[in-house]
Amino acid sequence: MTDLTPEAKLSRAKAKLVMYHPFFATIVCNLPIIEDPSIPTMATNGKRILYNPDFVDSMSLDNTIAVLCHEVGHCIFNHPFRRGNRNPKRFNIAGDYVINDMIVADGIGKLPDGALIDSQIVAAGGGTTEGVYALLPDECEEDGGYPGTGIDLCEDAPGDESERAQAEAEMRVAVAQAARVAKAAGKLSAGLSRLVDEAMAPIVTGK
Repeated sequence: MTDLTPEAKLSRAKAKLVMYHPFFATIVCNLPIIEDPSIPTMATNGKRILYNPDFVDSMSLDNTIAVLCHEVGHCIFNHPFRRGNRNPKRFNIAGDYVINDMIVADGIGKLPDGALIDSQIVAAGGGTTEGVYALLPDECEEDGGYPGTGIDLCEDAPGDESERAQAEAEMRVAVAQAARVAKAAGKLSAGLSRLVDEAMAPIVTGK
């Protein structure tokens, strides 16, 4: 926790990303970040990021940096567009593992307590959200049925099929642009390169 207000802390976190992690900064600076006390932590649907001010207030600046990158990770991996018929909670958990593994590997901020981290299950799932989803037990689909609280909620993208397709295409363009910015700055790691490759791959839907 710091003496910064939630709004100031988020602004400071974005500034740090611009300096040290331009790939994530390029994405997050184009997403509206909106206060919403009705949610417990943070959330995204690929078009904006919501945050509970009390949650942001409870975190350190390093925590806030990591969680902002976590939200961006859901957008970059196209999670709001690719869930298909899969269970929302189980898919969110799978996505959290993949994103957090990348954040830890790249040393971006510090994930808060409760973040789902397990490099072994990510490796076993081939580093993909769908692969990790297939390995998770059915119990994680039930409230309180899986260890770890997670740190956010990934929502499905809004709009009809045409609007969702447009939003997904725009995110792919944004990811490609962010990769070019980071590469030019000499800050596109091997992990981020893999992330870009997955984001550019065709979306897999279904169970």
